[in-house]
Amino acid sequence: MKRLTGIAPALMTPFKKSGEIDFDFLTEHINFLIESGVDSLYILGTAAEIFLLDINERKELARSIIEIVAARVPIFLHIGDLRIDLAQQMIEFAKEIGVAGLGAVTPFYYKFTQQQLINYYLNLAEQAAPELNIYLYNLPSYTTNDLLPDSVAKLAAVKNIIGIKNSMGDLERLYTLIDQSPAGFDVIMGNDLLAYPAFLYGAKAVVSGHANVFPEFFVKLKQALQQSDLKTARRMQEAITLTGKVLNGGSNLAYYKRAIEIRGFKAVYSREPISDLSKSEFDNLTEKITLIENNYLSN
Repeated sequence: MKRLTGIAPALMTPFKKSGEIDFDFLTEHINFLIESGVDSLYILGTAAEIFLLDINERKELARSIIEIVAARVPIFLHIGDLRIDLAQQMIEFAKEIGVAGLGAVTPFYYKFTQQQLINYYLNLAEQAAPELNIYLYNLPSYTTNDLLPDSVAKLAAVKNIIGIKNSMGDLERLYTLIDQSPAGFDVIMGNDLLAYPAFLYGAKAVVSGHANVFPEFFVKLKQALQQSDLKTARRMQEAITLTGKVLNGGSNLAYYKRAIEIRGFKAVYSREPISDLSKSEFDNLTEKITLIENNYLSN
């Protein structure tokens, strides 16, 4: 079975002003990402505004993405949810449509014990087996639940739990996860600020929402490291870090939509209650995105 490697944009969901999914833009955007050299796509995750989509919309979106991609790159489908029955529905759906693998964020909002989190993943892994492998996904700044390294170590013993997408901005946690990982268990970096050190220390992939806007920086970073060109890799990390600041750290997904528009694509939107940018915010973003393009893409 395929694994997450290299660069995997956490695909955003484009909406029309009416709130409907803009499938025409989706085609254009996916083609842009693949032509930029990304290795795979991570879909229906945080950047996709997944919890603003009902279960039928999630399925329709996933089917469309698979059709558009047409097997050009592997697709990893996020199925995590607070309601385990919805996660289970998405696992069965994933088996039907033939994705490369699954990801699942911890349950969120309510505070869960480590054993409850372990049980959650054991349940999902059992249902996914034997057809699909699954990646754990830890994002405690959003979920309020931190899947601790000891819990990860226990789950790593499960045959079809093959890695963790760790989105914490904590180098010590990153190193601990990589150091304690058994053979066959991969650490995936989900925090752009640590892309460069994560790859150097042994992370297998970077999954990034910001790569929707500037996939080129991530692809060049990976390629530079493969060629032992640390100077170029360092410069690409600088560009990635600056991009993250300009895009408000991904905390307002409307920034992705406006930024990609500034780069020459049609206007698309986020779904309420994620509000669009004000004129002053858009003007400021335009200035900064243009500077990034001029400074990091023109040479």
